[in-house]
Amino acid sequence: MKRAASVLLLLLGVAACRGGTSLSPPLHVVLDMDFQQKLRTQGASSFEGFADGRAMRLPVAGAIAQGETPMGYTGSVADYVRAGRELTTPFDAEHPPDMTRAAQIFTVNCQICHGNAGTGGGNAAQHGFPSPPSLLFGKAMNMRDGHIFHIISHGWRKMPAYGARLDIRDRWLAVAYVRMLQGRS
Repeated sequence: MKRAASVLLLLLGVAACRGGTSLSPPLHVVLDMDFQQKLRTQGASSFEGFADGRAMRLPVAGAIAQGETPMGYTGSVADYVRAGRELTTPFDAEHPPDMTRAAQIFTVNCQICHGNAGTGGGNAAQHGFPSPPSLLFGKAMNMRDGHIFHIISHGWRKMPAYGARLDIRDRWLAVAYVRMLQGRS
């Protein structure tokens, strides 16, 4: 008798879970967080703690995004000079750069303007954009690693900033690749 009741109950359970659609709302046995008070993005807030009435909150002053490391430099000329003085490559003989990854970074982010060899004749220049200076002679050859890192991070003149697109290690790999192109690896 108990076995028959168990089998019947099991069959009813399987029949109830046949995967069909229903016009009636689902049965919520455990509510969890299905029905909770919340604020909508860009919406108004009646919460007394938010005096401005906005639902979206500004980040706390000094907050650092997860996975980010603050460098303490801005895009100013003074910080460019300071970066050249203070920043050095994290790579050395014991910990060499991954040049395969460095080549990928250069190809994806730099080659479009600077070209394969870093001479400034990339596709962008061939299609009407201003040609960037060559990385192989002149001022670029005399720049310190920190200067190049700062330019990659914050941009310079017509070059956009890549600090938001490339993490710190990848920016240093781009510097290592430029040095390899220059014959100074």
